[in-house]
Amino acid sequence: KPILVEPVESLYWLDEGDPLRLDCGIQKRSPLGTVYWERNGSPLGEKTPVDVLIEKQGDVLHFQSLRPEHDGVYQCVVAVDGFTEKFANKNITVRVKGE
Repeated sequence: KPILVEPVESLYWLDEGDPLRLDCGIQKRSPLGTVYWERNGSPLGEKTPVDVLIEKQGDVLHFQSLRPEHDGVYQCVVAVDGFTEKFANKNITVRVKGE
């Protein structure tokens, strides 16, 4: 089972154009495990905007330039050998103030 580092639930109020990096905070994981992010309960996957990079094998979500459409609740999800765990304590709410 992955070992997570806190912080717990977070809220970010940021300006349009600001960069942001969200880190899943996994210290240790199975080599067969996969990490992905959900936004408002749906996997990002192919819906990930082109200006959002997924780094470090899925651990990090990097917004190069925030836009209001990036608003939402982001959650890190880990899947290992058919076992999927959503870390309820890793909800990250992003609010973007438009110009």
